[in-house]
Formats: sequence, C-alpha cells, structure tokens
Amino acid sequence: MRLTIHADDFGISESVSRCIAECFAKGWVNETSLMVNMPYADKAVELARQNGFVGKVGLHLNLSQGMPLTEKIKSCPRFCNEDGTFNKKFHHMTKTRFVITKAEQDAVREEVEAQLAKFVKYDGVLKKLDSHHHVHTDWSVYRLLEPLALKYGIRAMRISATLHKVGLVKELYKRYLNRRIRKHFVTTAEFDGFNANLVAATKHGQDVELMVHPMYAESGEIVDAKRPYNELMEAING
Repeated sequence: MRLTIHADDFGISESVSRCIAECFAKGWVNETSLMVNMPYADKAVELARQNGFVGKVGLHLNLSQGMPLTEKIKSCPRFCNEDGTFNKKFHHMTKTRFVITKAEQDAVREEVEAQLAKFVKYDGVLKKLDSHHHVHTDWSVYRLLEPLALKYGIRAMRISATLHKVGLVKELYKRYLNRRIRKHFVTTAEFDGFNANLVAATKHGQDVELMVHPMYAESGEIVDAKRPYNELMEAING
C-alpha cells in the first residue's frame, strides 16, 4: 500500500507555499502540485529546490483562478472576466463541463499547452498532473488535455474522486473517465479528500491519494479546511 498525501495549490501565494514546505519538513505531505500561472510560481519552485522536494512537485492545471498565460482565452466570457482573470463559469455549468464551442476549445487547448510547456521547463519536477477545482475531470477539458499531456511527457494523473457517494449518472461518468485516465497514465486505486471512506481504504492497504490544502491560520497553526492538520494526520495514522 502507498498513501500519497498530496498538497494542492503550491505557488498560489507565498504563505501557502511556505506552509507546504513546512509540511514536507514535518513528513505531513509527500507530494504537491504547482499553479504555474500564479505570480509566485517561480519562487515556489526555488523554495522546493532549497528544501529538497522539487522532485515531488507536479502540475496543478488551472483554468479557474488568477490570470491565464495566454491571450485567446481571455476573450471567452465563460472562462474569463472582462479584466482577463479566470472566472470558473464554465465549471459551474453542467453543459459546458461536457461541451464547449470550437473557439473555446482552441483557447483552452492553447492555455493548457502553455501551462504544460512552462511546467516541463522546470528541471527535476514530477511529471504528474492534477488540477485546480478538478477541471481536468471535465470532459470539455480532458478530451483536449489527454494528447497534450502525453506530448509533454506527463506520466501520472489524478483520477476523479472515488470515495464519496454521488448520483448514478455522475458515478457512471467517473468510472468511464477513470478508466480512460488509467489507460494512459499511472494513478492510484482510490482518490479523495479526507473522509471516513478514505481512512478505511488506507487502513485496508489500498493504494490511495489524499488531497489536502494546508495553510496557516491566523494563529500560525497549520490547518486544512479549518481542521488542525495534526488532527488529520492522527486520524490517518491512528
């Protein structure tokens, strides 16, 4: 069994990046993923090099927060605001999570490729991909992403969450998508955020990826979704 404790959002801010580095030092995480479109991305990679975990840094594909790397997508109102920043509108609409226009496809393809190209230029990083707000699991994105990820040498990819209950249609889609991801990329048997089913899967020896979002509370304590991080680790390891 391998438990991957993966910290999302590396590079989103200096504070979060420092927090993730501290979690590596404490042995509380063993992977993270970088938001290459964020202003702090380069400094985050340097922080990872200084602390010896750059080989554990994958790509956190981002189509929902901050400023894109490319121009075309800024003209797509279901992806970006008038000021050019991502707005996540496409991800909030069931239809556009599956189908987008030809112009939107071209823009998404261009942005995804730009993020992949920037990521692989960082020497020694982990050729693994996941995404902010799970946008890579939206079919309108995944169908464009798959060939690009293979082109840029991505070897591993996060599957869609498996350990919490969803409706039948969504469950069938998740099964199809996860089979597709497993066909082309290395992944884990199970993936989810912290919940009782994930803890049970971990204790039963399954290959599991746990998604966490460590950050500093106002008190300086490390928390994940407001829960003290040391309590989360006790639940996993207890």
